[in-house]
Amino acid sequence: MNVFEKITESPETLAAFLGSIPAIETPWDDAFHRIYCSSCSAEDCDDCRRPERDSPLWWLGLPAAEAEK
Repeated sequence: MNVFEKITESPETLAAFLGSIPAIETPWDDAFHRIYCSSCSAEDCDDCRRPERDSPLWWLGLPAAEAEK
């Protein structure tokens, strides 16, 4: 088994790998902000408790058309 096969053996494994990469901006953050933040009335975003926040696994489960908007 090569590295590609190992990290793509399941959505959870790929999400764990993606989540371990230090990055300031990620595709899952962009999708989260577009889908949830645009309709949120909270004033303190640092205290957001949505499980989808900072979640590559959530992003991997989106339909491709939704994730690419």
